[in-house]
Amino acid sequence: MDRKKYIVEIMDKTGIRIHEDDPMFTVVLMNQMLFSEQKTELETMIQQLVCLSGQVAPEVIKQVEHEANEVLKRSKSDLKALSNTLQNNIQTDHIAWRTASKEILSDLSISRRAEKSFDYFSVVAVSLLTGISTAVAVLFILN
Repeated sequence: MDRKKYIVEIMDKTGIRIHEDDPMFTVVLMNQMLFSEQKTELETMIQQLVCLSGQVAPEVIKQVEHEANEVLKRSKSDLKALSNTLQNNIQTDHIAWRTASKEILSDLSISRRAEKSFDYFSVVAVSLLTGISTAVAVLFILN
């Protein structure tokens, strides 16, 4: 530690003059020793963590892969279930539409037959009315 450098800097900043044998330097020296010791301990701990991380990483990767595969399996299963539900709904709707279409076509067929019957009935009715009218007219003339 360069005590002279610190003495000049303290004098410049604070205006207080201290000496090289000031007890404050003892405290500073003690702090340096503690920091050095703590630094060594921290470096050792960091080295241990780095070594452990190399051992832990493959296990973590395996766990992540396993979880991802499980999520994919569930997703595939969910999609398959949704697909089956949609397919059943489409089939049900298709059957309902076919039934409704058949009923409409049947109703149209009945309606057309009714029209034809009505047309035939109309012709017969008109013919009968014409015949009756003619007969009434002839009877009226004859009387």
